[in-house]
Amino acid sequence: MPYKILIAEENREMARARKKCLEEHAFLVEFAIRGADILAVLSANDYDLLILEANPYCQQLCRKIRKKRSIPILLLVGPEANDMQTGVEADAVVLQSCTSEELVAQV
Repeated sequence: MPYKILIAEENREMARARKKCLEEHAFLVEFAIRGADILAVLSANDYDLLILEANPYCQQLCRKIRKKRSIPILLLVGPEANDMQTGVEADAVVLQSCTSEELVAQV
């Protein structure tokens, strides 16, 4: 059974590109944009992994997720990643500019 992944990224084009890349490697992928959407989708569905774009609210969002679910989180950070972003309770961190191969390897 293929792994089911939720991508939470504000940039729809990037989310679609990541979705397509992962689907080409036999993953089932959906995406959500806003924090409230992410929590609702996670509550209603079972996922094997959350790919989360780092933003000013991701630390708070991760805390809320961790209180309700035990799901691996892969954090996408920009080149200017700061302590707030790297302090998020993520299981792995990768640059947003990573190649498709790097993304699949991390997943």
